[in-house]
Amino acid sequence: MGTFGSFGTVRLGIYAAQKGLDVTGNNITNINTEGYTRQRLNQVSLIPGAADRYFSSYKTRIGQGAVVAGVDQLRDPGLDISYRKAVADVGSANAKLGGLNDLATILDEVGKGDLEQDDGVILSQLNDLRDLINEAITNGVGTYNSLIRESSKSLASLFNSYASKLEQLDKTYQDKLDQEVTEVNNILKNIQELNVAIRNADIRGDEGLELRDQRNLLLDKLNEYVKVDVKYRMKDIGADTEIEELTITLANDPPHNHTLVQGEYATHLDCSDDGRYNITLSGLTNTKGEAHPDPTLQGDIVLLDNDLYGSLQSLRELLTEKGEYSTTPESLDKALQSNVDGVNDILNQIAALNAVIYGGGDQATIDAAIAERQQFLTELEGYVDVEATETPTSFTIQLAGGNKETLLSNQTVTELQKVQDPATGEYSVTVGNAGPSVDAGDLNGTLGSALAAANSPADSTVDPDASSKRGIPYYRMTLDNLARTFAEAMNELNDTGLEGSGVLFSNSSSGNDTSNITAANISVSFDWSNDKVSIQATDDPNAPSGDTSQLAKFLDLFNREDIDFLPGNINPGAAGDAYTGSFENMLLRIQSTLAEDQMTTDAVLNNHLVTANDIYVDRDSVMGVDLNDEATSLMTYQKAYSAACRLMTTLNTALDSLLAM
Repeated sequence: MGTFGSFGTVRLGIYAAQKGLDVTGNNITNINTEGYTRQRLNQVSLIPGAADRYFSSYKTRIGQGAVVAGVDQLRDPGLDISYRKAVADVGSANAKLGGLNDLATILDEVGKGDLEQDDGVILSQLNDLRDLINEAITNGVGTYNSLIRESSKSLASLFNSYASKLEQLDKTYQDKLDQEVTEVNNILKNIQELNVAIRNADIRGDEGLELRDQRNLLLDKLNEYVKVDVKYRMKDIGADTEIEELTITLANDPPHNHTLVQGEYATHLDCSDDGRYNITLSGLTNTKGEAHPDPTLQGDIVLLDNDLYGSLQSLRELLTEKGEYSTTPESLDKALQSNVDGVNDILNQIAALNAVIYGGGDQATIDAAIAERQQFLTELEGYVDVEATETPTSFTIQLAGGNKETLLSNQTVTELQKVQDPATGEYSVTVGNAGPSVDAGDLNGTLGSALAAANSPADSTVDPDASSKRGIPYYRMTLDNLARTFAEAMNELNDTGLEGSGVLFSNSSSGNDTSNITAANISVSFDWSNDKVSIQATDDPNAPSGDTSQLAKFLDLFNREDIDFLPGNINPGAAGDAYTGSFENMLLRIQSTLAEDQMTTDAVLNNHLVTANDIYVDRDSVMGVDLNDEATSLMTYQKAYSAACRLMTTLNTALDSLLAM
């Protein structure tokens, strides 16, 4: 290389130093830019690319200076993977804890009681009702019936209020789920558009580092909602040119390869409103709406319950999980069989009573049998919709829906049968062994519900861990269980057959229907509100005046520790075991279960936060801008620039000396 060639070397040195200063300046000015990754100048030594035709061993070849090969980013892919996994853990636990805290604002009664007895409003009201019954035992029920009724109304109103708040919370989290689905879709769309922009930059030979920063930031945010796997591969686009292609798949275990984004193609998430809130992935399309060329990526995919992880899944679980109120295929089968057996048993009981009624016995016996038959008929209507037809010599029961098949004619019973198709597993209920099948909608009642549930996926089929997960439905059902069990126990004690006996609690203040009582609808019955019914002091028609033995049973009801709260009483087919205890214990169990869930989730969240913060610090030490390092780089490149300029001056002086010869 000659003298003039040295000027080229100097020029390259000045250019490299200038670019180094530019990169350093860019790093410093972006120190507070969210998601910015520290950039580094990629500088290599220029090697002579040609060879002389005649080479002399005495000729020394010298390099021709420094060449800027490009600018790259300082990132550690392993730390990116670890950080995004930690972010998904934080997002999942944080969303769950937020839901539990919102539940606690409703169900946690600590500090909500009066100043004298700070044990919560529902428990305080239960104690008030118990105290009034105790006073009625001492002073007589006459003046206390209205006080007990008003206390019962207050208790029912508290149940109604809590149920209403839980319903509103459920709607709030439905909206949150919809918002998160929308946010995920926006992130996927933005990543798709950035992929297109980066692809175009790669084709032009541009690094597109700032575009990659934006994409990496979106990938971090995406993992808060949905845990994903991110992979990069080089794709051949022809003309010996390769570009980078990004693929995002759901990180489920085992991997199902559910693709969210592949290059310029992306999916779209939709959430069902059928109560299960299933997430559906649409087929991949590009920004023009054109389908992905791979047929396996063109169809919609309904995700299974455990295909998602992150805040999106935590919101779904808050809206769907029922704990011990969840179902299994075995429990649904058992519930359906139990309902069929219940209907058949009642029909046979009525048939036996018909034999008495139409058998020509004494009138008192017949009247008693007619009254008992009416009770059985009322019980039967809770199982299934029926129509009863009575004449002086006959009594017929038919299904109210469908083809109105006859179930009973006098003493002849056509029993219902549970049938399961061995090929499809579909359940049906038939009238008789080979009779017609009846749709769930025509049956109605608990039998219709049990048939519909048996033909729907069991909770354990959708999620094997369903029985251990508790969301808003669980706490709504436990509160319903408490309200229903309390109402049923009170109504049973008040059913003495004496004057003034009858229903105390119903599912509406405008009636006396005791079916399907929940915390949302529990009410003082119409008859009790209008003094047609009063709380019974005794169940003995021959009891002396002042006998309060039945009131003592009411009082004992509040102290009993052997009351069974059956999950199946609220959700037919529920696989969980009954809780046995008092009303107070059941209420405290609801609150303590919630407190334990909060405590456990809070501990998990704190652990995940510590892990995420540690990984963030490690990752930021690699990709983040450090002013000390950049100051060192500034001095390095400034000195290199000055040295190159000094070399240029030296060469110029040498050239002047050469030309002056």
